[in-house]
Amino acid sequence: MMRVRKIFDCGGCAMSLEEMIDELKTKHQALEAAIDEQIHRPHPDDIEIASLKKQKLRIKDEIATITNQ
Repeated sequence: MMRVRKIFDCGGCAMSLEEMIDELKTKHQALEAAIDEQIHRPHPDDIEIASLKKQKLRIKDEIATITNQ
């Protein structure tokens, strides 16, 4: 059986579904690292932490949406 790769247009580049998920996972991990770094600062910025957590959640939701298609 032939495997079909879905290709997505991401503003001028073409990505497979797997590439898109990998990119989102990389961003998710980077946000996790930024949150961890912010939490362990002498004076953590609660507003920045909340913003990073919202971004991380949006990416998690986007990954879930893509994988459930």
